[in-house]
Amino acid sequence: MKLLLPQHEIFRIDGDARGLVVRCKKGMLWLTQPGDHTDHILNQGDQITVDRKGCIAIMALDDSHFDFADTESSFHASLFNLSLGSKFMQNTRPGLPTSGLMDQECPAG
Repeated sequence: MKLLLPQHEIFRIDGDARGLVVRCKKGMLWLTQPGDHTDHILNQGDQITVDRKGCIAIMALDDSHFDFADTESSFHASLFNLSLGSKFMQNTRPGLPTSGLMDQECPAG
């Protein structure tokens, strides 16, 4: 599945996506995982394997194309495309949403 994500839009993955590989085909993506304090920036040709359960957020820092590869049969998650709202524009680091994004947009449980 190849996806287009316009600049500043967010794609959310809810559930257990461990083993899912996110591959940046064009542009620049920012990815965050629950409990991971590292900013993952993916440029064209980069990829990352999701290694945590919960809400994963992928934000396009540029107009971007990306796709997924499922490396484990246990992948059970829901995929959502979200438009950035003004509440996400307050950043502690320029160009990146705050970790509050995860708390505000992902259901508990």
